[in-house]
Amino acid sequence: MAMRPDQVSVGLIEMRRMVETGAAALAAKRYTPEQAERMRECIADMKRFHDSGDLDRFVEADIGFHDAVLKASGNPFVRALFAQLGQLLYVTRRETSAVEVIQQHAIDYHQRVLDSILSGDAERSRQAMDEHMDQTNADYERYVRGAKS
Repeated sequence: MAMRPDQVSVGLIEMRRMVETGAAALAAKRYTPEQAERMRECIADMKRFHDSGDLDRFVEADIGFHDAVLKASGNPFVRALFAQLGQLLYVTRRETSAVEVIQQHAIDYHQRVLDSILSGDAERSRQAMDEHMDQTNADYERYVRGAKS
């Protein structure tokens, strides 16, 4: 069954919510100092590329942050699952990140996710990632899907 582009975006957000909230909870208990540093670097890169207007590098840093969370979960199957969707995740992320206000929201929520993971609190980390997915979904509906109709 063929999906409309908006169904693809919404479906990916749903799938990401299912997997990434659990990955964030595991990451709170399993992250290494190197993985924490990688997450910090990705957020710093997102800020830098947001300020310079480099969309492609911003998207790479955004995806890098999420990949670092998946890695910090300590479960290799999670990253294998996402590897199958690499190009699709990039294309949909680029579409939303083209909107400047969405970039700022993403930076803010990534910082909340990182702070939660670094606190070592699995439930708080799950909640922070869930709220990031709420924000991603709301931004998509308002700024991307809404702009197309």
